[in-house]
Amino acid sequence: MGKFINTPSVRFRRIWQGRNREVGRSTMVRGLRVKVIIVFGVTLIVFLWLISMQSIESWRQTNLKQVGLHELPSVESPYIDPTFPKKNQDRGFTEDTLRVFHLDLKGAPPTLEYLRRLLPLLATYGCDTILIEYEDMFPYWDALVNISARNAYKRQDIRKLLSWTHDLGMQVIPLVQTFGHMEHVLKLNDWKHLRELPDFPSDLCPSNSGSIQLIEEMITQVVMMHPGIKYIHIGGDEVIHVGACRSCSRTNPWILYSKHITEVAQMIRRKYPEMTPIIWDDMMRQWNPEFLTNNPLKNVVEVMVWDYVDVNNLITPMLWHWYTNAFKRIWVASAFKGADLSTADFPNLEVRYRNTKAWLKKIDDAKIPIAGFVLTGWSRYDHFAVLCELLPPSVPSLLLNMISISKKHVSSSDEKKLSVWKEALKCPSSSFTLESLKEDQNILTKCDYPGAEVYGIVLHYLILKAKTDTLYDTMTKNKAWLTPYNVNHNFSNIWRIVQDYTYMKTYTLLLDIRKFNRLSKTVLEKYFDTYTANEWLEQKISPLDKKLQTLGDSVEKLLNISIWPRRPIP
Repeated sequence: MGKFINTPSVRFRRIWQGRNREVGRSTMVRGLRVKVIIVFGVTLIVFLWLISMQSIESWRQTNLKQVGLHELPSVESPYIDPTFPKKNQDRGFTEDTLRVFHLDLKGAPPTLEYLRRLLPLLATYGCDTILIEYEDMFPYWDALVNISARNAYKRQDIRKLLSWTHDLGMQVIPLVQTFGHMEHVLKLNDWKHLRELPDFPSDLCPSNSGSIQLIEEMITQVVMMHPGIKYIHIGGDEVIHVGACRSCSRTNPWILYSKHITEVAQMIRRKYPEMTPIIWDDMMRQWNPEFLTNNPLKNVVEVMVWDYVDVNNLITPMLWHWYTNAFKRIWVASAFKGADLSTADFPNLEVRYRNTKAWLKKIDDAKIPIAGFVLTGWSRYDHFAVLCELLPPSVPSLLLNMISISKKHVSSSDEKKLSVWKEALKCPSSSFTLESLKEDQNILTKCDYPGAEVYGIVLHYLILKAKTDTLYDTMTKNKAWLTPYNVNHNFSNIWRIVQDYTYMKTYTLLLDIRKFNRLSKTVLEKYFDTYTANEWLEQKISPLDKKLQTLGDSVEKLLNISIWPRRPIP
């Protein structure tokens, strides 16, 4: 037998084979470890998930207790209206949906004579309901008499108005603010103690026992003047400072709002069992779905959902889903005016029409009945704001949108709706379009609808305003002799001033404005009381007069200078 030879190559093979065996064992061990880690990880994840679900449920219950949902009383819905929905309506927007014109009287009451001309036209083109927002134009009495403005409607005025609406087959829904937008009440010394915050008269304090007493008396008087009404709108929008006072700050704002509105609604339910309260929706938009779904408020009110832009801007698909699941029926609102700019002169016809069409598209597949489609028309953005678009020149927008939602034309094409709209306006020519009106608004002054005369007044004002602004800027900014510096230092070229002032026909324009002011007052007082007419004139025409008068005064001042100082000018 030969002797074993331990050569380097043999040793290398033995070492390599041993290493392979070690690597194999190491790989098996690592694989086993990975499997154990994976099993452990999955087990841990499942365990943590189970714990988290328990924690979420525990948090949910705790959160609901924190916001106080368990504190709200359980309320069953008492509202069964045998006239609605009818046999042909079980969901969405149909011919049984109320078509509503929002008449905002806030400090700008139209004359009864004007309303008597306007309402039959609206009835002809589909309007069957008027939502009247009285604010300080309602004739309160006894302890509430000071809430009424001195130019408020009288009781006989309201009786006349209700008689006309009855003859036209129209319902009336009065709107009484009961929480926010209470400036017309809380601005007064009589009720300033009911403010949520002492310095801000917008919101009622729900923790003050006097608040519900005030609201009950206001509603009682309004209902007395509107016998037989089926609905009352109790506002509830834009309660800016809810929960801000010391008493209210201890309670979640959602609960404060829910409790107060529920208390108002239950008071109405007790006194007027056949009447349904309606509220605006915006204060509920931040609520979580569970709070909304389980809130007893939904059983005592109906909600009016508003969005004046593209509808999905404020009313997201998710919010719309929860609204239509929480409420048995719903109201929606677009705007025919008062939604473009707080100092606007005309509503933007295209934007207003697009807003209404967007709502029609959104409610087309609604899962619940649409109780009413409201065309809002704000007169001013709040009690203290100046006037925005007047009602008479906004009639073209009102008619276009009313025709769009009317029973007869809601399913018609845009072309058909616009054709009917032109017929309603009684225009001598029907060749114009919404697009062409941007370039030539004068077309609508030649039509024969209630308000065309005021449309012409507003349009002429805009022409005079453009002329005045151009002249003023030219004289005080673009030319170098009547700037504030020249006037302040009595230093200018008299010849240049006289030349520019004469060439620009400044004095002639000033006389035109003053003549127009007198004409406008005569026209406006056919449609509004003298206070509203004067307010519009002061807001629009007076600044033009003042601008040109200021130029004249500056010219006269500089013309009296005959000696000028050496530079530097003191």
